[in-house]
Amino acid sequence: MMLFFPSIENSCDLTECRLIECDRDRATGRSGTAFKYLDRVSVTGDGATGRVARVVTVKSDPENETGKDVWAVFDTGSERSYITRDALPDGTACSRIGPFSLKMGGEERAITERCSLSAEIEGKIFDFSAHPVDTIGEVEGQDTKLIIGATAMEEWDIKVIPMGRQLDLSGLEKREFVEL
Repeated sequence: MMLFFPSIENSCDLTECRLIECDRDRATGRSGTAFKYLDRVSVTGDGATGRVARVVTVKSDPENETGKDVWAVFDTGSERSYITRDALPDGTACSRIGPFSLKMGGEERAITERCSLSAEIEGKIFDFSAHPVDTIGEVEGQDTKLIIGATAMEEWDIKVIPMGRQLDLSGLEKREFVEL
């Protein structure tokens, strides 16, 4: 598969997978990374970002009327989702997993759990798994409590539109999926 960047003369060879990364230096001569996510390209580094921040309501159960409103980042550059421990709603089901190491915010962390969660944005509910961490850091001057990664966004057809920092929730609203 060949990825062509609009208004960029060069391209990157890509292999097929859910989230594909290629070195922008080859394509643009600039630093950063280009990601092909579903049917579009999100560029990080000195170009537009592949992340959008919004307030979402996190719930342990989609039937709960209440949850915790948290500052969340929908980030195509993060494959997995992460949530701070203080943002976990009461009654959240978490399970132990085989540990892996994560570098986030300049720190190396050991990840040993995964939690099942629901989130609501603009009246639309979706479920996902997130790994609990002590802190995430600030994005757009806000203390970020949740990162929604590319896997959860792809699963629910949530698209980041870097220009204008918008989210396309039309796939989530439709809730119609084709498998296989």
